Amino acid sequence: MTNSPTISEMNEVIARFMGATLFEYVDGYAVLDLTRDGINNKIYVYSLKYHSSYDWLMPVWNKFIDLTFDDEGAESKHAELKTKIGHAILYARISIAHGDLYQGIQWFNKQKNDGE
Repeated sequence: MTNSPTISEMNEVIARFMGATLFEYVDGYAVLDLTRDGINNKIYVYSLKYHSSYDWLMPVWNKFIDLTFDDEGAESKHAELKTKIGHAILYARISIAHGDLYQGIQWFNKQKNDGE
């Protein structure tokens, strides 16, 4: 049995995909340095709203769909993930779209790490 990630863990992965970096830990909680809408913010991971706000989630979706790959297999998988996530955004709850986008980013991170 595997442990599912918490919303905060998923949001941290998404925030790092969006360029956030670890700023510090305060009382055991991660504080990220995150730029949103051109404004640099220091924000606790538990305050991220990718799971509950399309205003937060849609820029992530836009970045994800703009990814490009040299490998044909990766490009095909990326197209499959874009279709799945796009359907979730259009037809499902934000929690489904959030989870699918998180999985897509995890796949992307693996591709990036395997290529290094």
